[in-house]
Amino acid sequence: MSFYKLNDYKDLELSIKHNKGFWSILQMKNCNFESSKFESMLRVYHNPRCRKSRAGLEQVKSTGLEPEVIEYLKTPFTPESLRKLLIKLNLKPIDIIRKQETLYKKELKGKNFTDEEWIKILCENPQLIRRPIVEAEYKAVLGDEPDALQEFLNRKSSALNQ
Repeated sequence: MSFYKLNDYKDLELSIKHNKGFWSILQMKNCNFESSKFESMLRVYHNPRCRKSRAGLEQVKSTGLEPEVIEYLKTPFTPESLRKLLIKLNLKPIDIIRKQETLYKKELKGKNFTDEEWIKILCENPQLIRRPIVEAEYKAVLGDEPDALQEFLNRKSSALNQ
């Protein structure tokens, strides 16, 4: 077992093990993360005109965090950035579509598109994307479901306090 101190994290001690080419974190001690370091890893893709998006952003801020807020209608996703976000969400493009949108109902409903075609459609029509989306370093969650968002925030908080 080895202990390492990471200067960026104020004497965080990691107990790690190397086994068959992989490093495993066994224990973390003196976990004194500065909230700004965690906040810089937390993004909220937000539409200020949407009631659910405003509520989700407020839920994140009520934990004391000040995440990076990205108004994704003004700063749309690229296909690559949306692919990466979908991986963190562990969802397919069809899972993040707002099916009550007029565009979806009139032009897209019932049509079979590949994931890549849906990604292109979503990048060109970001209003079709459910919101807010809360993204951390390795995981993301759709914030339009308050319980799922709270569970995500609780897991992030407990990871910081271990």
